[in-house]
Amino acid sequence: MVIITIIMPILIIVTLIKVIVLMVIIISIIIIVIIVIVLIIVIVIIIIITKTSSISFNNLRKIYL
Repeated sequence: MVIITIIMPILIIVTLIKVIVLMVIIISIIIIVIIVIVLIIVIVIIIIITKTSSISFNNLRKIYL
C-alpha cells in the first residue's frame, strides 16, 4: 500500500510531463510551419513585385528613351 501511494503521484507527474512535452512539441511544430508558410508567401510576393516593377521600369525607359 505504501509503495502504491509513493508510485502513483510519480506516475501521474510523469504522464503530465509527457503530455506537456508533447503539447510543446506540437505547438512548436505548428509555429514553425506557420512561419515557413509566411516566409514563402512573403518571398513570392517580393519576387512578383520586383518582376512586375522591373518590367514596368523597363517599359518606362523604353518610352522615355
